[in-house]
Amino acid sequence: MRVRVYLPLFGVLMAGLPTGAWAQSPEEDEQRIEEIVRERYGPTQAEIDALALQGLGPDGQPLIDPATGLPVVPGPDMVLTPTTEPAPVPPGTTAAPAAEPPPPDLPPVGPIQFEDLSKLVGQWVKLKTYNGRTWQGQVKAVKGNEVQLTVTQRSGAALMTLKKNAIASLERI
Repeated sequence: MRVRVYLPLFGVLMAGLPTGAWAQSPEEDEQRIEEIVRERYGPTQAEIDALALQGLGPDGQPLIDPATGLPVVPGPDMVLTPTTEPAPVPPGTTAAPAAEPPPPDLPPVGPIQFEDLSKLVGQWVKLKTYNGRTWQGQVKAVKGNEVQLTVTQRSGAALMTLKKNAIASLERI
């Protein structure tokens, strides 16, 4: 009688053990690793370049030309090589005036409100979006409910535009 009681219990336990049918293939492992890396570190340089060819930044937002404040129009003359030198000024035009120094009433280092960003043009901030991404960059412009940041990624920099309602937290660094 005791044997009959334990055999069904043994069968239930055996059914709950993992089998080789549920093991992942190396390709599935590799794909999952790529997803984890992309979540943690963002897009690869090749993906950033592909987005730039479409006129988009690493976050999928349109690239903004800092000289004009207008979205970048992709074209054959578009260069994706990051440079550290300022853009050349065509002959017959005058260079833009140097940026004014920041106002003396800067918010303290630490957590800030979105409304403080207009005082921090040219300063460095750290922000976290509601989708969990953390960005550090230099504030280039604040227009209404949008902020433009220059962020450095891997071997280059990108100008990002983020909307106020996408930002979970802000911090002056």
